[in-house]
Amino acid sequence: MALVCDEGKDPEQLMFLVNGKADVTQGEKLLTSLESNNFVAEMSYMSDKPASADVTITGTTIVWTRKKLAELESIYPSLIHDVRVSIGGDLSHKLRRSQ
Repeated sequence: MALVCDEGKDPEQLMFLVNGKADVTQGEKLLTSLESNNFVAEMSYMSDKPASADVTITGTTIVWTRKKLAELESIYPSLIHDVRVSIGGDLSHKLRRSQ
């Protein structure tokens, strides 16, 4: 397992969990477990705020650094728009699941 988000710190990347599992915790409390096909660190990316929880991943991820995303946005703004729309759908799904 790899700690990819540290609560209170700025994650320098946005990740997509291709396969495996991600545990989201605050202190010793498990908030949720995510399966494949979920974004990780998306709330920090969208809000430009520090991570609100720790995230530990076992599996395969695709990783984009904030710098790379900024470069892509300057070249392909519509691509980053589509990424943000996908993140919005992912967040909506997570919120509905938590109710």
